[in-house]
Amino acid sequence: MSRKQLLRLVIVLVVVLIAWGVSAAVRHARTDQVDGLALPAIDTAAVDTMAFMGRTDTTVVARSPDGRWSVNGHPASASTVTSALQALVDTSTWSELAARSSSAHTAMGVTADSGTLVHVGVRNGAGFTLLAGHHTSTFGGVFVRRPADSAVYALHGPLTQVFDRTAEAWRDRTIASVIPDSVARIEIRRGKASYALVRSGRKWLTPSGAAADSNAVRDFLTRFSPLEAIGFATAAQADSLDFRRPFAEVRLFTGSGGKPSVLLRVDSVASGVWLRPDSSSTIYGIESWNLAGVVPTAKSLLHEPPKAR
Repeated sequence: MSRKQLLRLVIVLVVVLIAWGVSAAVRHARTDQVDGLALPAIDTAAVDTMAFMGRTDTTVVARSPDGRWSVNGHPASASTVTSALQALVDTSTWSELAARSSSAHTAMGVTADSGTLVHVGVRNGAGFTLLAGHHTSTFGGVFVRRPADSAVYALHGPLTQVFDRTAEAWRDRTIASVIPDSVARIEIRRGKASYALVRSGRKWLTPSGAAADSNAVRDFLTRFSPLEAIGFATAAQADSLDFRRPFAEVRLFTGSGGKPSVLLRVDSVASGVWLRPDSSSTIYGIESWNLAGVVPTAKSLLHEPPKAR
């Protein structure tokens, strides 16, 4: 065999190998191609409902005509709603086909009886409805399927965190919110003892003119910018509280009028410390150790620390 013939043979073999490699790659891609769940593009400005209907409870997050959000009739947390809407923006959330047959629905928790029906409603647009089931074993995913489709997908990404939120997790926990520098007068009653403080420039004084600990007063007011709860009273807990004769009251005045901008009634019982703003019927819970900070004694604010030498 001549050198020229050998060279031609080598070229032919190389071409054949390249063609075989390309063909194998195409076959591999077709075989391993993963079907994903295609969700419609969501216009978050037009979303008016996010509902989660489980076996034992239902959470409905709804937008009112004036743009305010509520959850089961209670004010919803603006930051929580915003994060949920942001999760809806990314419709390319990573997902892969987990099962095609309905025989896997029970094991994955996506039957009509075991799954959570998730509905996102969009005003004059396309939303979506899914059945969400158990968590996957990796990447914090959730098994989901369309109610009319037997195919089950493993869905990953921030949207899965939205499915897990309880009604209480959606609620606004702000008890009161005030700008500390805007407060002109403080009135506190704790038990039978009561006292008041008034702002005088950068200082705080008693009505008689005695100096208060201005740093301590500032720290106290900072707690109210904003003051947030750790939870909400259940119906049974609310029945055991008496806000007609509360343990303490806090009044913060920001204007020259006689009506306080913040009025909190406080009751302390074995189940915890509970606060009810005058502007709401909601009863909020705070940590027991936080009672002294929210309702300080006169001594803690009126004591002037020793001056540095």
